[in-house]
Amino acid sequence: MRKFLLFFIANVTLTLAVFAQGSSERILSKNNIAVLETESAKSLADIFSFDFNIPKHVKISSCSEVDIEEILSTLPAHIKSTRPDIYKKLGTTRLQLVAITINGERFALVSGFAEILTRDSDSWRHSPVVVEDGGSSFWRVRYSFKTKKFTKLSTNGVA
Repeated sequence: MRKFLLFFIANVTLTLAVFAQGSSERILSKNNIAVLETESAKSLADIFSFDFNIPKHVKISSCSEVDIEEILSTLPAHIKSTRPDIYKKLGTTRLQLVAITINGERFALVSGFAEILTRDSDSWRHSPVVVEDGGSSFWRVRYSFKTKKFTKLSTNGVA
């Protein structure tokens, strides 16, 4: 009976671990992502400029469906390994993306924020969401299309 119980517990644990890994890639929905362009993109890049050492006048580039898929497929694992507190909230997070080029290298600037902040409006799809404080419910990270890595994950002050 003891062996059976240990076997059962091990199988349930493994099943839950596999389910969690499989679902982690599906936490972020395309419905909760906005790719900002033109002036809105420049505004978001300016917001990133201080924390991420981004020049004031960067070239805004396009963000294709392939780019978005690349970011969506790798972002949850990065956040889970670096900031589990943020990872727990990804299902209720909205993202704004801006693609930029610095010295010939393409980056994506990703801004994440609590869905509840914009639940009653679609303005977040066209204008940068700017907040002060808020802790891990509001964060930013930079992604390099060249190295396929995220860097400089930062949050907005304290909650």
